[in-house]
Amino acid sequence: MPNLVDHSYVLNGDLGVMKMTLEHDSNRVYACEIVDFEDGKIKRARAYFAEPFEAPEWRAQWVERM
Repeated sequence: MPNLVDHSYVLNGDLGVMKMTLEHDSNRVYACEIVDFEDGKIKRARAYFAEPFEAPEWRAQWVERM
């Protein structure tokens, strides 16, 4: 089971977005979930996952190294 390292969320009307950093077997994974609500119930949910990666050189000027 992944451990939740960090998260944030925004709710605006019938739209919710949650950003998460997860750790599983010492591997870090970033996730984003977008949820549409209708009448107080979840209408649709989409989740996206990605492992960390180095920024390509062409956009390195906008990357904050951690």
